[in-house]
Amino acid sequence: RSSDLAAEQIGCVTTEWKLIGANHKVCVESFADPKVPGVTCHVSQARTGGISGSSFTSNTAGGSGGAVAVGALTGGISGSTFEGNTADFSGGAVAVIGALNGGIVNSTFEDNEAAVSGGAVFVGGNLSGGISGSTFEDNSASLAGGAVLVVGDLSGDISGSTFTSNTAVTGGALYLGGNVDI
Repeated sequence: RSSDLAAEQIGCVTTEWKLIGANHKVCVESFADPKVPGVTCHVSQARTGGISGSSFTSNTAGGSGGAVAVGALTGGISGSTFEGNTADFSGGAVAVIGALNGGIVNSTFEDNEAAVSGGAVFVGGNLSGGISGSTFEDNSASLAGGAVLVVGDLSGDISGSTFTSNTAVTGGALYLGGNVDI
């Protein structure tokens, strides 16, 4: 049975460095077969990261991303809370300059503010994976996307999420600038 086998990690090589979350890596592990002496199986696996199970409260940025600013994010945002963060430009809580892959899942964004766009979340590229099981409440942006602004395309469902009392001149809850494939 595979559960009887214990892996020994041989090593990992970072393939993409991440400011937030785990780096993308390829890791090699060794599994010795206890029933056959001298036989070892080596397995390599890709590992990626995102923002998961984290809390960001009352952070400020003079530019974008009150709590988090990153070039691109693979692994998405899940099980995290962003509350009371502010940015003097875009992304009151989170600013992803490029693409956000993995979506926004089971996360809470409350009382975040951006001076320009994306009161809670600004995505400068595409958002794939959609938005599900998340709450966006009392977020604001002076121009567009009171809760979320996506410049590029959105692919994936917007489901099981609540958008309440978010404000902006255009797109009080959502501003979607590209194609929407849901």
